[in-house]
Amino acid sequence: MKSIYIRSGLALLCAATLGACGGGNGNMVLGGTIKGLTQPNMVLKNGSWETKPAATDGTFRFSELIADDKDFFIEIFKQPDNSKCTIANNRNKANTYTVVQTVVTCVTDSYALGGTVTGLDAGDGSLVLANGSETAAVPKPATAGAPVKFSLPKVMVGSPYGVTVLTSPLGSAKNCVVSNGNGTMATSAIDNISVVCSK
Repeated sequence: MKSIYIRSGLALLCAATLGACGGGNGNMVLGGTIKGLTQPNMVLKNGSWETKPAATDGTFRFSELIADDKDFFIEIFKQPDNSKCTIANNRNKANTYTVVQTVVTCVTDSYALGGTVTGLDAGDGSLVLANGSETAAVPKPATAGAPVKFSLPKVMVGSPYGVTVLTSPLGSAKNCVVSNGNGTMATSAIDNISVVCSK
């Protein structure tokens, strides 16, 4: 008999403090899928409910439970750092199917990766630089030895990069050395990579 009273008391306490017992007044978890999230500080809201997915999370959920047939409208209250996200299937009446159909798709900001090559001559063969699988052929200088700018495909914020010489200038016997070629992409373009070619 005593245990019945204890259970009843706990049930009343839970009903009085929904937030501490999981929140909400239903029996379904409201959430969805996240694609492409690489950065922190995104905030999603459904009315007063709030959830903060971590960077690289592939799903999200609210701690409160939603009742069957109750309206929901999930919004991106705050975009993650250095990213732009969109949301779809985020407004409906709750049922077994709709509560998991919301999709958040994020694209992380990307910036140019480049620098300057010196020491090439117009008669030199092609110099090809690489960052992983991305490559760029360096144009010939207008005059011998003049600096030449190069640019590789953009890199996402927070991603590592490492610029290397993929193909040295054929027939010139020149050795090209990369400086400042490794790092992590910041929130602006990288333009200080130096490549010096000499015999």
